[in-house]
Amino acid sequence: MENGPPKVSIEYPCCWRYKVIGSDEVRMRAAIAAVTAGAADVRASRSSATGKYRSLDVAVQVEDESARIAIYEALCKDPSVKMVL
Repeated sequence: MENGPPKVSIEYPCCWRYKVIGSDEVRMRAAIAAVTAGAADVRASRSSATGKYRSLDVAVQVEDESARIAIYEALCKDPSVKMVL
């Protein structure tokens, strides 16, 4: 008997999507470009009701799980990024 939900199988390479949330869109875009070597498609998504926070949709080709996780972790560590989904 398994504990928890079943593990999702991901076929690599694939296009992976992240949602990056922060308050300074210019700095977030710079961080995304640095982490993905400019290979990501970045599009403005939503902003909070007060306009304090912005979200960006990021699509980037990842070769394997370690690359996918490395991008996620690098974005999370950037001071301009509040959250990565």
